[in-house]
Formats: sequence, C-alpha cells, structure tokens
Amino acid sequence: MRMINRKNYKRFKMLPLKLVVLYLVFTVVLYMAGPFAWKTYEPAIFYMLLLLYLVFLIIGYICGAGSKQCTELTWTDFKEKTLIKMLAPLTILNCVVIFINLLRNYGFATFEVVSLLKNMITNILHMGEGYNQIQEMIASNISGDVLLGGRIMSLINYVWDFIGFNILLLDIYYFRKLKRIAKVFALISITETVLFFLSIGTNIGVFRVILAIVIFKVDQIMNGGNNKSFSRAGKRKMFYFTAMAGIVVVVYFVITMKSRGGILNWDQSFYNVGGISLNRDSIFFKILPEALYIPLISISSYLTQGYYGMSLCMRVGWRPMFGLGSSMGLVNLVTEYIQDINSLTYQFRIQEEFGWDSRVQWASMYTWFANDVGFMGVVIVMFLVGYLLALVFRDSLTTDNPFAKILMVYLALMCIFIPCNNQVLQSTYTLFSFITALAAWIVTSRVKVLIRG
Repeated sequence: MRMINRKNYKRFKMLPLKLVVLYLVFTVVLYMAGPFAWKTYEPAIFYMLLLLYLVFLIIGYICGAGSKQCTELTWTDFKEKTLIKMLAPLTILNCVVIFINLLRNYGFATFEVVSLLKNMITNILHMGEGYNQIQEMIASNISGDVLLGGRIMSLINYVWDFIGFNILLLDIYYFRKLKRIAKVFALISITETVLFFLSIGTNIGVFRVILAIVIFKVDQIMNGGNNKSFSRAGKRKMFYFTAMAGIVVVVYFVITMKSRGGILNWDQSFYNVGGISLNRDSIFFKILPEALYIPLISISSYLTQGYYGMSLCMRVGWRPMFGLGSSMGLVNLVTEYIQDINSLTYQFRIQEEFGWDSRVQWASMYTWFANDVGFMGVVIVMFLVGYLLALVFRDSLTTDNPFAKILMVYLALMCIFIPCNNQVLQSTYTLFSFITALAAWIVTSRVKVLIRG
C-alpha cells in the first residue's frame, strides 16, 4: 500500500472533529436563539443529553485517533486496476437501474421516455410543481407492482441498494482513471441523479453528489502538500473550493424552498413549521438584513426542527425496537412485508399525540438511534460514531483504500444531518450501500489474514 503524507495527517488529524463540534454547537445556538419559537420540554435533561452526546463523540474520536495503526492488508495498484475494471460494467448497469427508477418514480408502467423527459423539463423549470407531484404520488401509496418492472424490479432494487450508491461514489472518485466508455456512463448516471432531484425540487440527491465531490477534492488537496509542509496555497485552495460548494448548496436549497411557495409567506402571522411560529424578536432578525431572512428561516427550519422533535419524543415512553428502529428505510421494509413496527417508533407516537408529522417533520438522528437504545444509550452510539470517524479519516488520508474515501462521504453525511434525521440510515439506498462499504473497508484494510502451514 502506498502510504501518503503521514505528516500532513498529523496536521489535519483533529480537523473533522473540530468541524463537527463547531457545526453542532452552531445548530444548538440556532435552535435556542434562532428565528423559530421552539419550546423545549424537560430543558435540563434535554440539554444535558445534547452535551453528553457531544462529549462522547469527542472522546470516541480522540480514542480512535490515538489507537494503534492496524492496517494489515495492502491496497496495491493491481487491486486499484482490478476495481476500476469491475467498475465499468457495474456503472453501465447502474445507469440502467437509475433510468428505470426514474420512470417508476414518475409513475410510469412502460418505457415512456418522451413523456418522462417532458415531465422532467417542465418540473425543472417549475420545481415546486414537481415537488408537489412527487408528494402526491407518495401519499397515494402506489404499489411498486404496477410500475415499470413490477415486483421483480422492486426486489432488484433492494438487492441493488447494496452497491448502487457505492458505484456512483466510486465513479466520482475514480473518474479521471476510468476508460472513455465508463466515463460516459458515469456522467450519465450522475446527470440522471442530479436532474431527477432537480425535477422534484428536492435537495438531498444533489447534495450527496456535491458532498462527494467536495470530500474527494479536499482529500486530494490535503494529500497534495509535501512531507515537510502543507502550503498556504493548498490551504487557500481547500477553503475556497469548500466555500464555493457551500454557496452552491445554499443557493440551490433556497431556490427549492422558494419554489415550494410556503417560505414566501414568512412575513405573515400564520407562517409556521409544524405549528411553531417565528420568534420575530430573535437576535438574528436584528443583526441580519431583510434580504437574508428567507435563507435564514429556511436553513433554521432544516437544522433545528429535529431538536424540537427530539424534545417531544422525550415526553413519551421508550419502546425498545432491538436494532430495527434506527432506520426509516428498515422500519418501512419490515412494516410492509413482515409486521407493523412503525407504531413503536418515537416518531410515529409523537405524531399521534402531538401532531408532529413523522414523514414531514424531523426528530434528529439521536432520536432514531434512541428507538433502539433509549436516549441514554445514544451516548454509546455517539462514542462509536466518533471512533469510526477517526479511524476512517486516518485511513482515507494515509492510504489509497477507496472504501475509506467513500466512507468519509457517508460519515460526513451522517454528521451534517445529526440535528435532522438519520440520513445515512434513512433509506435502504444509503443504508445497504453503507453496510457494503463498511464491510469492504474492514476486509481490505483492517483484517489480518493468517496462513498457517
């Protein structure tokens, strides 16, 4: 395995932890003093838990960063070439699967390509209408059996979820090294994904792609310095690239929020999120110009409503779900095919009791894990998240292992959505692919194979 810039790793060793801690502190401040008049139930216990979660995330990261290097298996140029060779046909198949699911997501039962393109173009120009159209389809609960490919395609999707997102991430990471035909299909796959989410006025699919590009580019920049020093130019490049990507995400996010229409009524007394109105005496309204009110309210709604949902969940008792409750995708899967477990979740029960919609409003990643381990048990979960983040970051920056690189995308996505939902485990698309990526990383970098004669 080619080891890269260990001295640079030492310089950046604590960077992910610093970024996550600053971000989470900011979201709590935004929750407490931001534009929404959230009411916190059991505030002493609520804030104590938030502090414990943060502290144990820090402890976990420090323990992981200080653990002994135990990479045993090598990631050679041969393995890289083999993976890239395997990636080409998988990328073509992924392109086909994404396209079929585009048709299914738009409710088509046959290959109506022209109608699909017309709908997508219309919805991209009017994202609010596209968002409402998809929400109506979800609400109508159309069975996958009547869509293109029927039940067979539904089953194929569950299997393909174990690798689909990983293929997309590896396409982005290895793009320059792909052969021409693989590059073409990689671009088609990425374009299909981005255009679909643009057409339905939803942020997450576009955000995943941008986040992956940022993670891989920053990784490349951090590995670009020499062993003696990391140049100021490299630091500036990393800052400017990340800042530009952040601006693109925020601008796109605000555009989608405006397209849905509701945020445009922010100055009306009836405006609310889940029944919670604005706190028009917030200090943020006093220090920011009115031109930034819509971005402020939109971002605050996304980053803080989960904390309010969590405080509501603390008002209902815990019903253990034994490992099945941390993922919305898994809850939906088990409920649909085996037995109703959705009714056991905190999210469903606060919807029933307080009207906090379990499919529209959020309750934080903490609450999703609490479905399985209780709110105190989340302390251990956060320790493990911190520990894993430290190990993966070290491997991503000191080895060529591509699975460490793509795991950084999953962990970044998880940490960013901590105040909102359990994003990586939210759907089987990311949950199953995360399991595959984690297993591949463990097998290829952290397991010693002993051959005894």
